[in-house]
Amino acid sequence: MLGSVLAVSAALTWAISNISIRRNIEEAGFLAVSLVLTVTGILFFTPLAIASIGSQPDFRAIMVFLLAGFIQPGITRILYYMSVEKLGVTITSSLTSSVPIFSTLFAYMILKEEASYTLWLGILLLIIGSIAIQLSISHDARTKDFKIRYLIYPFASSIFGGIGYVAKKYGLNIWNAPAVGIFLGYISSSILYFFILIALNRRNHNSTRFIDGRSFNLLWKPSIGIATGHLLSSYALTYADVSIVTSLQQTQPLFVILLARRYLPKLEIIDLKLILGTIAILCGAILVSTI
Repeated sequence: MLGSVLAVSAALTWAISNISIRRNIEEAGFLAVSLVLTVTGILFFTPLAIASIGSQPDFRAIMVFLLAGFIQPGITRILYYMSVEKLGVTITSSLTSSVPIFSTLFAYMILKEEASYTLWLGILLLIIGSIAIQLSISHDARTKDFKIRYLIYPFASSIFGGIGYVAKKYGLNIWNAPAVGIFLGYISSSILYFFILIALNRRNHNSTRFIDGRSFNLLWKPSIGIATGHLLSSYALTYADVSIVTSLQQTQPLFVILLARRYLPKLEIIDLKLILGTIAILCGAILVSTI
């Protein structure tokens, strides 16, 4: 039960933080968001990682944590925002809600976690509810020249996201040091973004202009919230299976809509999709948390 509570708490923390990020992302830009999230996360987790090292570090776990962070949020975040650029936020958010499907499959194959019919039903309800709420609150009409091949971006993001969670759980099974694991993940993500900056600059893009003092001023607070959510999520993985944690984190759209009335009033529209989505998420969460 503690793992379920931590997973839902992570979803709530991310929802609060993403509300703020969504308000500022157009002014700051995606690259600034990614970099500020990463730099702030490293600063946030450095003292926590040092304080929690305790026992002799495990080299194999360190390598797994680095790989996990490179995959998720590293590659996953890049693919997600590439999808947003090509398909718009509505389609992207809906399709990437499939993360629990892939994480559960990979956890079953790699970690030998059980996947009961009740769990799959709960996952299905959570995904349906998440998609319904996202379609209800999103008014993005910027989908540009839709092409079937663009669907590779959200599905690849979901697949890598599922792999990343399984890798994190595998690392935690070797060395139960969540703060250290997330810190190493942020380090490997920063390496990925560093190479992206170099590549963009070589293409004559002045990428460094995207991250400045104003970007930090706009984004450092929600960045701490995102980092806190990762900490809660990582601790949830130490108490519960990957399938349960990733599924319950799909309650995030429910929290977003509850917060939207106060902070994003233009997104607050009560319609049938919202009501059905809310009911589906609540039923799915109950099913998954009772496994």
